[in-house]
Amino acid sequence: MYCALGADPDERARAYAEWLRSSLDDEDLTAIRSHIQQQRALGSPRFQAMVAKVLNRPVQVRPRGRLRTVELSEENSNG
Repeated sequence: MYCALGADPDERARAYAEWLRSSLDDEDLTAIRSHIQQQRALGSPRFQAMVAKVLNRPVQVRPRGRLRTVELSEENSNG
């Protein structure tokens, strides 16, 4: 991916520095914060599936609060 930023090292370095100076939009920042708070993997569904399989634990962000009894019974019947 880094090589796709430019044809030569100087061009890539300039493009990378510009990317680092750019700000994140609110949606990306919210996603990063929620994944960090819950110690979950942030990435594509394919990446998340791979991490979940390797770690043998859930990696997707869950809603706040406890799961309801109905949600718990559905989760147990699926897993």
